[in-house]
Amino acid sequence: MPMADKCTRLQFDKSLADTMVKSVKNKTTLKGHLHTYRLCDDVWTFIVKNPTFKMEQNELVSAAKIKIVACKNGDAIEAGKK
Repeated sequence: MPMADKCTRLQFDKSLADTMVKSVKNKTTLKGHLHTYRLCDDVWTFIVKNPTFKMEQNELVSAAKIKIVACKNGDAIEAGKK
């Protein structure tokens, strides 16, 4: 991967994590069938089939399948403590 691409992706990840910590206040509940999960290099990947998200206002959102990728990021954790 060229250096410019890598730097752009790293900055995007940091900006997204910072925005999520500072701006997103709504909570949601997820129900579904956990089809696959794995942990590799501090990155969790979950495949959930037939997920249903229940939002705070009791709004339901469904899909056939979703993929969740969660990474350990010290900068995101530190941003949440501020």
